[in-house]
Amino acid sequence: MSKLTKLTAAQHDFAAEHHDLLLRFLREKGLREDDYYDVAVFGYLRAVQIYDERPELHSYSFRTIAYKRMYAAVWNHFRSLRTQKRSAVVYSLNTPTGDEMEFSELVPADIPEVYEYSEIREEWEAAQSAATPKHMQVLRLRAQGYTGREIGNLYQISPSAVYGRIYTLREKTRRLAA
Repeated sequence: MSKLTKLTAAQHDFAAEHHDLLLRFLREKGLREDDYYDVAVFGYLRAVQIYDERPELHSYSFRTIAYKRMYAAVWNHFRSLRTQKRSAVVYSLNTPTGDEMEFSELVPADIPEVYEYSEIREEWEAAQSAATPKHMQVLRLRAQGYTGREIGNLYQISPSAVYGRIYTLREKTRRLAA
């Protein structure tokens, strides 16, 4: 979706004149105005801009363009809600358990995965020190389950730039591990 910019005076007047389309769309789709107005309005305003900036669209009714944009905005909203974001709680092996013990005391010494984890943690800390703040922003959101497109939309960069940052950090980490 292209970026919404500030409306011109003519676009503002046009949007005000056709505002009833937004409310009609919400009613027809069975969406409560209190809950979905803020979602659909961005599609509506983008439709106003596109309709004004692209004269070839004037062969269609504005209602057609507006409904298409509002539908896309609502669909993207619901898709975002369906995308499960991970938010796992991570505890340190030094975290007290409540019985005056630490997790590390509860884990048997013959489980190598625990010690492999500590080596991975050291590698992670090394990678973190090599990463730029932009790399870390992307990596944190990716670890929470956000897609490259969602991260790109959040930081107004392309999904390929998101994956590029992840790739660059991966390469830095490989060089540190070697």
